[in-house]
Amino acid sequence: MENQTAEKLEARGKEFVLPNGKLFVSYATAEVGIALFTAATDLLSKSSISKGTPDSELFVLLNSNEIIRKLVMEECSKSASYNSRKVNSMLFNDPHIGNKACKDYAAIFTAIFAWNFSRFSSGSSA
Repeated sequence: MENQTAEKLEARGKEFVLPNGKLFVSYATAEVGIALFTAATDLLSKSSISKGTPDSELFVLLNSNEIIRKLVMEECSKSASYNSRKVNSMLFNDPHIGNKACKDYAAIFTAIFAWNFSRFSSGSSA
């Protein structure tokens, strides 16, 4: 029974505990997910990134690509919340939680990307 509950929660999304807060990510629409998967796969195939590359280097590569950054932080983020607040540009400017969110930006981006990318990549999970 406990396993079924975990599966139902994972079907809705996944919670990530970050250094300064909690992030809950649900899947973006299939169209957005496919666009993200296609753009990321294309970028990664043209880069020198390999399986053993540290997450920090992967983040820099993905975040520096305007298309991927917009897909993650403008489209996929519509299905994400950080400490119960929607993930959008206003979150990072919020006087009460903005500084924490800014400190967690790389982790927020990476978690949203990984959760949505994994939906379309075979044999992997976020």
